[in-house]
Amino acid sequence: MKINIENAFTYVKNDPQVVKKFIIGSCLGIFTVLIDIIRLFMPENTESIKQSPEAMQGLLLLVSVVLILMLISLVCSFFLTGYFMKNAHIRIKNPDSFLPEWNFGLLLKGVEAAMGALIYIIVLVLAAAAVISLFYALTSNTLVTTILSLIVLIPVVLAFIVVVNLGSISYAVDLRFASFFNFSRMKQIWNENIGSVVLYLVLMAGLSFLVSMISGLLTLTIIGIAAIPVLNFYQLMIVSDLLSQVVRTAPHFKEITGQEA
Repeated sequence: MKINIENAFTYVKNDPQVVKKFIIGSCLGIFTVLIDIIRLFMPENTESIKQSPEAMQGLLLLVSVVLILMLISLVCSFFLTGYFMKNAHIRIKNPDSFLPEWNFGLLLKGVEAAMGALIYIIVLVLAAAAVISLFYALTSNTLVTTILSLIVLIPVVLAFIVVVNLGSISYAVDLRFASFFNFSRMKQIWNENIGSVVLYLVLMAGLSFLVSMISGLLTLTIIGIAAIPVLNFYQLMIVSDLLSQVVRTAPHFKEITGQEA
């Protein structure tokens, strides 16, 4: 079986409550857009503001609003990530499933997904720091250290991207935190379905680039800005289905989904 790209773009229309679910998802994503808009009004030169108590108070108020919105945006991003994973999970079980219902349990799943990715990132940063320190200790030359570090770290980072996404795919199978580190399942998915995994990564990167380009154009109008959260949520749902298809198209699909983390 091969990944059905067309289905990933069209399956959401089969859900009779798709409009309601998209509105909720888009509203959760709107805070990131609001932050970007507010940043446009942030002054670049604060020297003149420091001389005016009224202007300083206004700046502090604006900064406070941005910080509050960033916190709200973080919580909303956890909800959206949880929804992404839940949708992938139910579509692994049944490709004809409707989009999941919104509930507060999605927040926990989003936090788990973020924590799983964070652990991998910490390991990568520590490994990179160790490599750079080792090369510098051996050469004592900044230029040589930089070149050697790039030679080693570029393939490591690429491998890291693959491993993190395999961890996410494994997590989507049963939504258990330990599955982020179920290397047996991750290895099986990679070995049995490497073509689908690579295609998934390429499609995800390409779609992200395309959405970024379209979003840039949409910022030119107020109506366009309002459409950005909808576009971003649609992108999540497309990638979510593609993720589920990586598992469903594996030769030993039932064995993979039946494994214990």
